[in-house]
Amino acid sequence: MPKIEREIKQPRIIQEVVQVRYQKIFEPTKIGKMQLKNRIKFAATGTGFCSVDGKVSDSEIAWLAERAKGGAGLVTASGTAPHPTGVWSRVQLPNWDDSHIPELRKLAEVIKEHGAKACLQIVHTGRYASTKEGPVGPSEIPPTLRRFQKVRALNLEEIETLVEAHGEAVRRAKEAGFDAAEIGAMAGYLIASFLSPWTNKRSDEYGGELESRARFLLECIKSAKEKAGADYPLLVRMCGDERIEGGNTPEDMRRIAKLLEEAGVDAISITVGWHESRVPSLTMDIPHGHWLYLAEGMKRLLNIPVCMAFRLNSAEIAEQAIKDGKLDFWEMSRPLIADPGLPNKLAQGREEDIAPCIACMQGCYARVFHDQPVRCLINTRAGKEWDKSYEIKPSPVRKKVLVVGGGPGGLEAARVAAMRGHDVTLYEKGA
Repeated sequence: MPKIEREIKQPRIIQEVVQVRYQKIFEPTKIGKMQLKNRIKFAATGTGFCSVDGKVSDSEIAWLAERAKGGAGLVTASGTAPHPTGVWSRVQLPNWDDSHIPELRKLAEVIKEHGAKACLQIVHTGRYASTKEGPVGPSEIPPTLRRFQKVRALNLEEIETLVEAHGEAVRRAKEAGFDAAEIGAMAGYLIASFLSPWTNKRSDEYGGELESRARFLLECIKSAKEKAGADYPLLVRMCGDERIEGGNTPEDMRRIAKLLEEAGVDAISITVGWHESRVPSLTMDIPHGHWLYLAEGMKRLLNIPVCMAFRLNSAEIAEQAIKDGKLDFWEMSRPLIADPGLPNKLAQGREEDIAPCIACMQGCYARVFHDQPVRCLINTRAGKEWDKSYEIKPSPVRKKVLVVGGGPGGLEAARVAAMRGHDVTLYEKGA
């Protein structure tokens, strides 16, 4: 067989083998009436460069394009604010007026252009908001994060306005061309703070027992269904466990999830902990797949798909979890920051080429919390996808390159130089 034929056919054979190995991950499926090519979801991720004076930045467009090109079936754009009172910072993209639809459409188009379905997250940041008027919440319970001040409790008229605002934001997502919308009810943001007994001390119809604390979210869902249509796919991203003393337990969150299913939600995306939780949920000391018991608890109760990220970096663990009925969608944020091409590499039998997230939290979580653009210690191109100087292209002149030291920096320098076509020799002092 000629050499060129072997080079063409071998990758196809490898891909078939890997597809069988990860049959469930790459299985076409649906959320509501939305057809998806696989069970991989890129989670909504704060980037710190989404908006420039209310306009979508070139950085955000290039960021989402890179994750869509990488092979995920569903790509979720970063949380947009449904109301001016809910803005996290000046870089959060607004979604409270129809004039914002053309900007939102840019994100939907670039995701779909590269072969993924597009989802838009909508999140009012509530007690964490950064506005001139100050943050708002269900009660006057200040956050423990030091950058925030006193919280003002919302009155009934304002709650009604915000219910309407969430429904309108979902409608705009649909009109902008997104295939689905996701309401953010996680991490201690506004809806999560209504759900939690730790932050909701109200004595009216929006406080007290669990069903009353869930009223605000259920009314937002009803509003969304009325304005965008009952068939428009709607997800809710919520905590599986708040990890807050005095907050909702996993059992409480399962009861809330059941209420959401009954209200017509098409899928649940599970997170772990609040920004104010004093115990870790994302860091490298948490074993891979540790939180799957939370997804499994949801799956036992629900008939709609369950998505989960949070320390689920391993394809083997995700595949087995889906096979075992613990999970429906392998959701990822940081693994697809470290390597946006992870899905395609799995499908092509190139697992050894995947750059793994090390859960250092330095380039992503820590920077975004200080309103700085996202970066990654593993992927130097993360957040710079728009910058052509960060593209790895063949060098016009092949050189002999000597790299001294086989630490992370040396290995990366050697790898990139080899990818550019240079003859690389790596020297390491150790064994």
